[in-house]
This record gives sequence, structure tokens and C-alpha cells, in this order.
Amino acid sequence: MEKIRKTETLFQGKKFEVRQLAIELESGETANWEIVHKGNSVAMVPVDRDNNVYLVEEYFAATDERALCLPKGMIDKGESPSEAALRELQEEIGMRGALRHLVDIRVSPGYLTQITSLFLVTDLEPAKREGDEQHYLEPVKMPLEEALNKVKKGEITKARTIGGLALAMLMSKER
Repeated sequence: MEKIRKTETLFQGKKFEVRQLAIELESGETANWEIVHKGNSVAMVPVDRDNNVYLVEEYFAATDERALCLPKGMIDKGESPSEAALRELQEEIGMRGALRHLVDIRVSPGYLTQITSLFLVTDLEPAKREGDEQHYLEPVKMPLEEALNKVKKGEITKARTIGGLALAMLMSKER
């Protein structure tokens, strides 16, 4: 069984840190792996009574593009995932609703420590849109079926969003 024998921080940024791990392999050899350590997050799939989903269009610097994605955000210190989900939902799309935890996902466990708690949000009601967003977000409402078609056409490409939309579609068929 593999064991982490040593951890060294190579870079400490505002949003994440890069660490090098010395890992003892089953063979007894040591391998060095670089990982990104980042706090945990939430992502929400808000679906209204008419089966519309609420996404946001936002800018992503790493890929230099604006893209459609689920409302999402970091879990603040001392905050539970459900508290973070409700806060982020209000900040990003100006809504509140009933949360149902779907699953905890790891987007890229080969190098990223972050866990994202994914929630389905129903019984949506308008709420004042306010918060600490540092960049412009554009809420976008569309039928869930249309969002899934955008996935099929390669117009929605973010992994958390694809997984969340697929789970929401499965859940809508169970209702």
C-alpha cells in the first residue's frame, strides 16, 4: 500500500498551494508527486418547477474564455457545505431554495485535493443578489433539456456542470 512519507510546500498562493509529496510505493521505491492543495467547494444545480436550470456565464482565466457553468464557490472557514451552497446561490443567481445533497465529487484526484459537494436545489424563490464576487457573472435560465443538448454539442464543457446536469436529469425522471 502506498504511503505519504514527506510533504513539502513548493508554492503558497492566495487560492491554492502546490505541494511535493514523497510517496513510498508498494515496491519500496519512492516517487515524488506534485499536487495542488485547494479548499473544498460547492456546486449547485438549481431547477425550478418548470424544469428550467439556472447556470452562470463567467470568465475563466486559465482557459481565457467565458463559459456556462453551475453556480459554485468555495466553502468558507467555519461554514458547512449546505451553508456555503445557500450563500453562493444567492450571490451568483439571486435565488434561495431547498437543498438536496447529491454527491461529493473529485474533479481531478490525480493532482487536486479539492472535494466539491454537489447539491440539487428546488423550490426556488428570488432573493437579493449580493456578495463578494470579484468578476462579472451573468445568470442564464434555460430548460434542463436544452442545457443537456449544449453538453452533447460541446458548448458546455466544465466537468462539474456536466455531472450535475446529468444527475439532475436522472432525478427529474424519478419524480
